Amino acid sequence: MVNPGYKAGIKQHTKAERLAWAWKGAQKNAVERRLNPMQAVIEARKLSESLGDKLAAKQINRKDVGVYLVFAEQGDLGKLAGTPVLFKSQDPSADSSDLTTVRDHFKHVPIGYLVAVLNRKGKKFIVHARPLRLEDSALRLLESLVTETSKLKDWRVN
Repeated sequence: MVNPGYKAGIKQHTKAERLAWAWKGAQKNAVERRLNPMQAVIEARKLSESLGDKLAAKQINRKDVGVYLVFAEQGDLGKLAGTPVLFKSQDPSADSSDLTTVRDHFKHVPIGYLVAVLNRKGKKFIVHARPLRLEDSALRLLESLVTETSKLKDWRVN
């Protein structure tokens, strides 16, 4: 027997949408983690691989998920330091790009991750933030990036 609420609500969405919203998690459960750039890069790589594996298990292309690591300036956690760094699942140049990221952001503070899942049927990104730092300025920066990324319309995928 299928729950009528399921049929009326969540069943109307694609698999990618259902997975992305399930991964979002609860904001109240957020725990502050003060990672250095190397630790944040390792965590971003693990997160990217984990989410890619979960998509593949549901017969969705693992390239449809991207994890962005967001860095802020040392003295001002509300100021973006460069552009967010993209981590893709099964990236063949992962080791060298990870080392480059650590080198380029050695003096910056990792404030969180943006997880973007592409919903091919709806032609939009489903994006949410996973904060590392819970200061107001860092959270506002992450939320503004989520809003900007969610509005992307001109995207190309393989």
